[in-house]
Amino acid sequence: MKLVCPACNSEHVKRSRSRNAFERFIKRFSRKAYRCLDCGWRGVVAAPKGGALNARNRRSPRKIPWLLIVIVSLLLALFLIFFLTREPGPTS
Repeated sequence: MKLVCPACNSEHVKRSRSRNAFERFIKRFSRKAYRCLDCGWRGVVAAPKGGALNARNRRSPRKIPWLLIVIVSLLLALFLIFFLTREPGPTS
């Protein structure tokens, strides 16, 4: 069974190089990037356990905004550091 492009149903799909660190990271967990030679679609597809690839059966990627989680965590840490290290004001 060949990989089928979900955009144009073409079978002219080939592996695509990882573009960034995130794609290199997920490549280690059997999710590979592919590109359609006919329409230019590019996406990350998980290999089913049977070994054959089909873009229609791929798992949807997680929709977790990792950057947002990191930014909120850093802001929370800075907020705590600010209040733990400030000098007490004059008492009334």
